[in-house]
Amino acid sequence: GQTTPFGEDLKITVTGLLKKSNPERYVVNAKVQHRGLADMKIGAAEVGYVVTYPQEDGYQIEIVKADAQAATFSIQSHKTAQQN
Repeated sequence: GQTTPFGEDLKITVTGLLKKSNPERYVVNAKVQHRGLADMKIGAAEVGYVVTYPQEDGYQIEIVKADAQAATFSIQSHKTAQQN
């Protein structure tokens, strides 16, 4: 699978795209890696699936599209600006 980095500390690797029927759609298997943390696996997730990783001040990861060739993710940082 293709690995896509987000910023300096987050990477997503799509490990599988599986075709389902009724209705016809693709589900996504992926591995999410964050520097210094254990990998997180996403298994058989459909478009619209949302997860936050890491859970504390992490990234909101949403699957927005999946087809036979690729999965598209929306990544939003939840990291809050540190106030002094």
